[in-house]
Amino acid sequence: MKILNIHGYHGSPKNSAYQALEALGCEVIAPALDYDNVPP
Repeated sequence: MKILNIHGYHGSPKNSAYQALEALGCEVIAPALDYDNVPP
């Protein structure tokens, strides 16, 4: 199963949710997002 994991502000793409889902055998897509550099 593919799962999209969106981290929170100043979070890490490979957070605890990512690690838990990966341990269950899921394919986790976790992009690195920089919330401070979003165009207006």
